[in-house]
Amino acid sequence: MYTLACQAKCIQCILMKKETIITVRLPSEIKDVIQSLADSDERTVGWMVRKLLTEALEARDLLKAKLKGK
Repeated sequence: MYTLACQAKCIQCILMKKETIITVRLPSEIKDVIQSLADSDERTVGWMVRKLLTEALEARDLLKAKLKGK
């Protein structure tokens, strides 16, 4: 279920320019979790990976959040 804060984060991810491609090898368990999250939000795996990476970097103060919905 989306909240207003979640919608702001989604808009931020959509507006971010995607200009670099990376390839990552993951254990199948992690891939399955990401796939499940993507399916439950009706998103692609790529979108979900970008969202999870963005959230992790922001939580470590390595990436500034452009939109604060809290």
